[in-house]
Amino acid sequence: VCGAPTEIHVSEISGTKTLRCTNPDCDAKKLRKYARFVSKAGMDIDGISEATLNRFINEGWIHCNGDIYRLGVHHDEIAQLDGFGEKSADNIRAAIEKIMAENNLEPVKKSQGVIMKSMMAQYKGKIDGKMVSKILGTILK
Repeated sequence: VCGAPTEIHVSEISGTKTLRCTNPDCDAKKLRKYARFVSKAGMDIDGISEATLNRFINEGWIHCNGDIYRLGVHHDEIAQLDGFGEKSADNIRAAIEKIMAENNLEPVKKSQGVIMKSMMAQYKGKIDGKMVSKILGTILK
């Protein structure tokens, strides 16, 4: 997507081959990361779809997960975007404020659990202490 070279990555455990972009700043990789973060399996922030995230990234408002929590400062700008409006901007701000007000770690745990299950499935049960450390390191990044 970004035009950077790709490489074939072979899992140390399962031997599964996957094609990966070598660009650590790849916009497509970032978009997928943010989409997982706001999804029901992640922080469960209503009203922020992948298309919406892409739009906000292109506007320069999202550079890290924390920026998603600060989207409220762009309320007026969001309301002026094509396809949005005051109601959409209000709903996004309300969804973010709700998650922050709940101060609930359950969505964070749930999000990490989804990543853990996915990684464990990739390794097909062949996990040792070294792999657990690697998986936990990936989750906590």
